[in-house]
Amino acid sequence: MEKDIESFPSKKCPPHLQRISHYCAFSNCKAIFCSDCLKNHPHNKREELSEFLCSKFEFIDYLVKGGFGRVFSVKENSEKYAIKVIAIFQDVDENLSAHTRQKYLDEVKKEAEFFQTVRHENIINYYDNFYIENEDRFVIKMELAEYDLKCYVERNINHSREEIRALFLQICNGVCYLHKKGLIHCDLKLSNILIKEGKAKICDFGGSKKITENSGKSKTLNLFMGTEDYLAPENFFVEEKKFIKETDIWALGIILYKLLITKLIHF
Repeated sequence: MEKDIESFPSKKCPPHLQRISHYCAFSNCKAIFCSDCLKNHPHNKREELSEFLCSKFEFIDYLVKGGFGRVFSVKENSEKYAIKVIAIFQDVDENLSAHTRQKYLDEVKKEAEFFQTVRHENIINYYDNFYIENEDRFVIKMELAEYDLKCYVERNINHSREEIRALFLQICNGVCYLHKKGLIHCDLKLSNILIKEGKAKICDFGGSKKITENSGKSKTLNLFMGTEDYLAPENFFVEEKKFIKETDIWALGIILYKLLITKLIHF
């Protein structure tokens, strides 16, 4: 039986002389460690970090695994950032032609570069993106926040109604900006709202959709997107999913409910 994570003393690598080179993908462990630590780590789901990224960044922590990649906190030139590392062709047919693969990569780059133009105080900044060809990894460098709204709810049971109202207004301001830019987030939830210096910032645009000019809607055929707890009810019962501005507004209502009900439970 694998050793329980609570008995493992630290998520971070001890101060060995070796550079951090691996991370643990087991459950909620998410430890990062060097080759020395690798020998004694209790879990067997150990994966190697990118050799190129290890030479470019100093890895600090493994933050989260999402549907569109893994996110790490790193340091570069004394500044801290978050980087999302995507194994870009992992779920793509290996028999695709070179032309099709390049077209797919170009689309991913185009979307990442678009989000670098999205600038709002309540949205996480995207700073850079690049493709590591020999590793088939696409990397997005982003603003680093302190924690997400889910942690805020779970750990800070004494937050006031005024604090909740202020945070929720900031989230609404960020969503309003996205909608004016012609974007539907499609996956708004507590874990996709980050907190930095007390300010709410929306993140994770991997599933976002652009609104089509003629209909004001974004349609996805036979693809279940979003998170069930936050998904508008009409998208549970039709084959053709419709993502419109109201989809995000429904999710905002669920976020507000979760913020308020958590406070009531603790009083």
